[in-house]
Amino acid sequence: RIVTLEVDPAHVVIARNMVAFAGLAHRIDVWTGHSKDLLTRIPYRYGGPEKFKVGGVFMDQRGSRYDEDLKTLESLGILLPGCVVVADNVLKPGSPTFLWRLQRGGTYDNHFVRLTEFAMPAEDWMSVSVRRQDAPTGTGSPDPSGPDAPEELDQLQWEADRMRAQATRVPGVTFEEWAAFSDHMKEGMGRHGIIATLDAQQLVEEPELVLGPHGRAERQERRDMIAAAAELATKKGSALPEYITAFSC
Repeated sequence: RIVTLEVDPAHVVIARNMVAFAGLAHRIDVWTGHSKDLLTRIPYRYGGPEKFKVGGVFMDQRGSRYDEDLKTLESLGILLPGCVVVADNVLKPGSPTFLWRLQRGGTYDNHFVRLTEFAMPAEDWMSVSVRRQDAPTGTGSPDPSGPDAPEELDQLQWEADRMRAQATRVPGVTFEEWAAFSDHMKEGMGRHGIIATLDAQQLVEEPELVLGPHGRAERQERRDMIAAAAELATKKGSALPEYITAFSC
């Protein structure tokens, strides 16, 4: 089953109609609202955290929300071992503190996937993380986050939010400005060991590359979801295949 969140009511109406047209309304639920308001409530609409277990998460909202939303899911104890967590646009505009936590927290196997942004001459990344078998479960608190992020990454996170806000205003951000900002983010994160580890095409062809020793490799749907995420990254148009939670807020 897929449970997806969308903050824009107009997008919710469109999504629900597309789901109904595809004959999948019994398998896909589209919720209206922001992840910060809904994530703690949703499990109780599906029998509670003991029954609502998540095998995949796809995030495509404001990058500075990624860390907080993942902490919420961890605190609820609903992420299964081997859960695949995919986050889009982690280089441009960027989510440097989220990537730092993934890399230093010790509860996920991670790959940061390099791709060319759709219709734009700028590099972007997606993070693909597999929850380790020995990650804490049902603790009521988020996973250990490792050492605090360096000040430079906090500054880059602030710049990412500023750039994202600028993109929503007239005259917006030009392709050239996005490309320069992408290079700036890549250089800054690289100084702290955060670098791309795979190309998107590699992930399409060999999705098992990201499973690592902790992924549930015996489950074909895990490989299917990773391949679908890579397809989404390269074509910006694909359906993602326990529960999958996707939110775009």
